[in-house]
Amino acid sequence: MSIVFKDASFRYANSKKWAVKALSFRIEPGEKILISGPSGSGKSTICRMINGLIPHFYEGEFEGVVEISGLDTRNVRVARLSRDVGLVFQNPENQLVALSVEREISFGLENLGIKREEILRRIDWVMRLLNIERLRERLIHELSGGEKQLVVLAAIMAMKPKILVLDEPTAELDPVNSIRLINMIDELSFKLGLTVVIVEQRVDLIAPIVNRVLVLEEGEIIAYDSPWKVYSMDKVYNSGSAIPKLVELYHELRRVGVDIDRPALTVEEFLEVLGLND
Repeated sequence: MSIVFKDASFRYANSKKWAVKALSFRIEPGEKILISGPSGSGKSTICRMINGLIPHFYEGEFEGVVEISGLDTRNVRVARLSRDVGLVFQNPENQLVALSVEREISFGLENLGIKREEILRRIDWVMRLLNIERLRERLIHELSGGEKQLVVLAAIMAMKPKILVLDEPTAELDPVNSIRLINMIDELSFKLGLTVVIVEQRVDLIAPIVNRVLVLEEGEIIAYDSPWKVYSMDKVYNSGSAIPKLVELYHELRRVGVDIDRPALTVEEFLEVLGLND
């Protein structure tokens, strides 16, 4: 499913400043997009606009249009959008509502009015998909932070969304579990043809797997292109947005006069750029 912003702006109630201003961009079906920018630049606001929480649940001033596969979010209920758009918050505690893992995964499906037989089939399917069958009988309070995040992801994926939006999904995870989660999201996108939008500070993990990077500064877009093009821009490097370590090295090498034609996102790619991979 496509996502289209047309001069979309939003200002929260009691705020004099626009959270995002005149955003115009398009995300094609099946793309993986990283949204980056300094704290307060509007990243989470975009997530809320994609799944309809803005303008339906957050009070404020909304201008422009956000379309999800042609549907204007102003005219579609959040419950309807939730069938196609799954949103995973950075803190799983904010989304967990049931006492047990199986009840958590079935909760959203029951609210959609899905029959019990289909609910059980989807629970089986999503647990195999995420390799969490071992958690089926567990209570939520017994789980680690990483396990809770996987259960939240399972509950979202069980509803079979076409768009997956993740707002800093690794914020509560250690480095090992962060890598596992990102690899799993990449695999899910490939297997299921999902459109994926990720807000994430650990850009070293995300940048190598996305199609494009959208960079915000004070609520406005300053770059939207492939990771290599975006991270080669001095304005992005100087914006305060999170930058992959290898990209920082690219800019430092250029600063001291080393001729290097593009940034790299992985060590293997960096060696290739320098001609050292033989």
